[in-house]
Amino acid sequence: MFPEVQILSDVAVSPNLAANDPGVTCAYPLPCRLADGSLVCSYRRGREKHSRDGVLVCQRSRDEGRVWEEPVVVFDGLRNREPESVHAGSLVQDHSGDLLAIFTAVEVKEPEAYIFSPEGQKLDQRLYLARSPDAGRTWSPPQRFRVGATPRQVYVGSRPLLLAGGEVFLPLEATADDAQVLLGTFSADGGASWLPAIPCAADPSGAVSYGDARCAVLPDGRIVMLAWTWETPTEYAMSIHQTISHDHGRTWSPPAPTGLAAQVTAVAALDGDLLIGAGNVREHPQGIRLWFGDVGGGAWQTDRPVAMWDQSTERMIGAPLDSAAVQRATSPQPLWAALPGYTFGTPDLVALGESRFLLTYYATIRGITHVRACSFRMAGVLEAS
Repeated sequence: MFPEVQILSDVAVSPNLAANDPGVTCAYPLPCRLADGSLVCSYRRGREKHSRDGVLVCQRSRDEGRVWEEPVVVFDGLRNREPESVHAGSLVQDHSGDLLAIFTAVEVKEPEAYIFSPEGQKLDQRLYLARSPDAGRTWSPPQRFRVGATPRQVYVGSRPLLLAGGEVFLPLEATADDAQVLLGTFSADGGASWLPAIPCAADPSGAVSYGDARCAVLPDGRIVMLAWTWETPTEYAMSIHQTISHDHGRTWSPPAPTGLAAQVTAVAALDGDLLIGAGNVREHPQGIRLWFGDVGGGAWQTDRPVAMWDQSTERMIGAPLDSAAVQRATSPQPLWAALPGYTFGTPDLVALGESRFLLTYYATIRGITHVRACSFRMAGVLEAS
């Protein structure tokens, strides 16, 4: 049998929905659970999802995501002498207790050039790190950093991990020739320095691209990474691929298909080797779905996902979805051209304890794209079929 999903709350995090302000777009949330149990969620705020006026902000919750404090600006590069726009960012609490914001900023040139177009790819993209000693209330001026053994274009769009030994593992997405690859780097000194990047998911032929890594640390120390996967020349979406590290992120297994027909898919440990994955699905019925997996055997249950965010009703459901109602994509979709039109996406998962999780994502209601947070509980145990 499958676990039952009990929705505990689903609320707007960013204030633009309550303000009824369609002129502000908030997207790409990535949450972080601090040592004291509070939550901090970072996201990008701008006129549009890929506009050249992106500002990185964060909000804090002390009650597991039901109520969120007012936004705090982490970085506003538009005020600089040479303006910069935030592309995306993420948070991690290091071994000292400081909260680190790690993000990508792009120079504000050719503002009408789509960031993933050939013109946009030529713009200088920079990695930055800002530090907060007080759980995100105040932030230091960001410091630019570089990671060795990477292509020219490198992005931060995934939540870093604090490993058991105190190291921070940072997933990176990079453009190598015409393909996308996933890399990783490590810092043992709270982000002051970073080791040269190592490959996590890459196709030497360039025929397959990997992006938007989502990672989780299992109780035994293994790290599982799920990757949005597509054919490079056609941009045709493939099954989500999974890779596993048995040595704290230093080496990774060859990416293997999971059977999950989704785009960005977050992953979290449910119980021992049991996993849950929350992914974007843009075939009917569109929304964010939940799947269950067994990383020990490498198998995911794909025949009866749970419908979470339902785009047609613009609400969180938490109900099993009959496989007969699921449509499969029958033709390639132009991935990069389609991104600006997406009205929901980038789910991420944080474990809250006692089989409870926080799912963050962006969604569009009344024409307003904003950040949301859903807390839910898993009731029951997944049994082998």
